[in-house]
Amino acid sequence: RAANFFLGVVGLSILSIMVGAMLFAAGCYDGSLSEEDRVFHDNLHPNYRPDSSTGDTPTFWDLVALFYPAMTGILAGTNRSSKLATPNRSIPKGTIGAIGVTTLLYLFQTWLLGSVVSNEILIHNKLVVAAIAFPSPVVAKLGVVTACVGAALQCMAGGPQLLGAIAADDAIPFLKFLTRKKRRRNDLIKTTNTKGVEVLGLDGIGLSRSLDKSLPLNVDFESEASEKVEAENSKRAVWFSWGIASLGTLLGNIDHITPILTMFYLIMYGGINFCCFLLA
Repeated sequence: RAANFFLGVVGLSILSIMVGAMLFAAGCYDGSLSEEDRVFHDNLHPNYRPDSSTGDTPTFWDLVALFYPAMTGILAGTNRSSKLATPNRSIPKGTIGAIGVTTLLYLFQTWLLGSVVSNEILIHNKLVVAAIAFPSPVVAKLGVVTACVGAALQCMAGGPQLLGAIAADDAIPFLKFLTRKKRRRNDLIKTTNTKGVEVLGLDGIGLSRSLDKSLPLNVDFESEASEKVEAENSKRAVWFSWGIASLGTLLGNIDHITPILTMFYLIMYGGINFCCFLLA
C-alpha cells in the first residue's frame, strides 16, 4: 500500500512537470520563470562550464558518473526476489518493464526541458522542474521528497536482504557476523524431560524427538524457530547497511561519492550479466 502511495505521488509530479513544460513552450504558462527564460534550442550543443566550488570543468563522462546512481532502482525487484511468488517470471518482466518506462521518461523529460528552457536557468536553478510545474511548484517538490523517501526505504528494504544472503552463503568471510545459522537436526543437544531425566535429542525446526532409547516413550522438546533467527539476521544487516549509508552522508556533499558508487554499480551489473551468460 505504501508503494502505491509513493508511485501515485511521483507519477502526479512527473505529469505536472511535463504538462507545465509543454504549456511553458506554448507560452500559456510561465510558472516561476519569465518569458526571457523561454529560449528554444539553447541546449542543442555542449556547453560545459567550470564548477563554482572546485573550478574544474566537467566532461560528459563526469556527468554520467554523477547521474548514474539515480537510475539504479530497476533492480529493486531482484533484490527482494525472496518475497516474490514467481521470481523466475516476475523479475525479467519487472526489470525490463522498469528499464523501458524509466528510459522513455528520462529521455522525454530531458528533451522537453532542454528544448524550451534557457541554458542559464538549467545551470543555476537546481529546482527548475518545480519552477515549471503546473499548476503549482508544490506538486513537483512533493514528488521530489516522496521519491527520495521512497528510494531510501527501498534501499533499506532490499539492501540488507541482499547483504544477509551474501553473508549466509559465506561468499565474503568478514560478513559472517551478520548471520547466525540455526542449529540443524543433526546437532545433538541435551535437554531435560518432564520427569527431570536428562535426555539426548536433536535440535532443528519445530519439535524434535529424544534419542534416549532407555525411556519407554520419546520426549518432544521445542527447538529454535527459523523465524527468530531470520529476524535477528535481518536486524543485523539493516543496522550494518544504515551505518554504511550514514558514513557517506558525513562528507557533506554526496556528489563526491557518486562517481565511486557508479563504478561499484557498473561492476555489479557486469557481474550479473556474466552470471546470466554462464547460466544460459
